Amino acid sequence: MSGKVEGIGIPALRSPVDGIQILCTSVQFSWGATEDGFGYELQYSRAEDFSDFTSQVFQNLPVVDAHAVIPEEPLCAGKWFWRMRTMT
Repeated sequence: MSGKVEGIGIPALRSPVDGIQILCTSVQFSWGATEDGFGYELQYSRAEDFSDFTSQVFQNLPVVDAHAVIPEEPLCAGKWFWRMRTMT
């Protein structure tokens, strides 16, 4: 996500790793937890500039070291980009 907000933790992306190739299947996204905010927004896109993306928001997750989710729709083969942000 563009811009930085002071005092807001940035989730550390863990998987899938850069450059991984997938088939049309469910993909698990995982990231390191932050201490601030009330949830996370996952965005994934075929466009590197995220001009067209799908977004899912996850709120009230338990306090743990990391989180993992599987998107509602499977991602088909091809190049995908993903990013996370902490919701405040």
